[in-house]
Amino acid sequence: MDASTASETDQEAARTSSGGKGPTRAYAPAVLEERQPKLTDLIPLRPYVVVMLGLVGLTVIAAIEAIYIHLYQPKLGGAWLRGVDLAQRGSLAEWFSSVTLLVGAALSIVVYSIRVHRVDDYRGRYRVWLWTAGTLVLGSLATVTGVHESLNQACVSLAGTQNALSDYLWLAIYGVVFGGIGLWLAAELWPSIEAFMTLAIAAVLYMLAAAAHVELLPIEGMLLSVVCGTTALMLAHGTLLYSLTLFARHVHLDAQGRLLVNAEPVKRKKSKSKAKLAVVSDDADDSKRKRGSKSAATEDEASETQTIGASISAATLKSPTEDDGEEDAASGKLSRAERRRLKKLAEQGGGHQRRAA
Repeated sequence: MDASTASETDQEAARTSSGGKGPTRAYAPAVLEERQPKLTDLIPLRPYVVVMLGLVGLTVIAAIEAIYIHLYQPKLGGAWLRGVDLAQRGSLAEWFSSVTLLVGAALSIVVYSIRVHRVDDYRGRYRVWLWTAGTLVLGSLATVTGVHESLNQACVSLAGTQNALSDYLWLAIYGVVFGGIGLWLAAELWPSIEAFMTLAIAAVLYMLAAAAHVELLPIEGMLLSVVCGTTALMLAHGTLLYSLTLFARHVHLDAQGRLLVNAEPVKRKKSKSKAKLAVVSDDADDSKRKRGSKSAATEDEASETQTIGASISAATLKSPTEDDGEEDAASGKLSRAERRRLKKLAEQGGGHQRRAA
């Protein structure tokens, strides 16, 4: 719908709402499709908004841990409220992690809706966002419900034994599945250095949380171990969401044309062998040109000498005849012997001149 159609609709809505005759609209013009907010409007674009979101996440994590520490009672073995006891299933830490992962899955769908329209993505790398969304949803369910514990009970009941899968095995399974998709996602986030570095920090925090879960860290006391483990896990989920937010901002700005891409092909440098061959060919061409110029100069000189020799020979040949004519004209007083002698001398002089020419 263009601007003229929208203005006509607004005028009609204003006319019907002013008390005119006939049926009237039940909703205001703001309900129209072009005036409704889009999914991309949820992406924070301003830098201070992104920073504020990160600070809000850190504040929530600190508040959850502070409440648990304040209400912790060593005599009862934990907090007296089940919701704030971070060592129990269904605590505030697990709900925070679950909501964070669900928001990350929704943000992945938003990024997918933008990345699918990139014109130079010939290999279809945008599909990683669908896998990321599904993985985050699965992680959210596993965080708040403990799916691996249910699977343990199912395996025990089906096998008829009391040996369940250990935590190390489940960590290995989670590491293979989530780690593979994480590497694929890291390759996608590489154009945005901020998002890539944030994802790397999240990976380190996940490894620390896994080490605290299997009690590999040298931590003494239940309170300290629970606080360290839950803090590392919540920070890992929050950092992952923050990296997705940064990349969503990057993709949205790129789609709007604010981040220009160099579409010109990169000029490759010539190798040394090709450069040497080019120099040799240039030298050969120069030598051929010099030889051609020298041959042309010698031909010009030869032609000039030929023309000069021809002119001299013509002059020398012509002069004796003219002299003979003048002598014949003035030789009425000479005898025949003298005439023959003069003719021989003239012929000998002409021959010498021809040889000199």
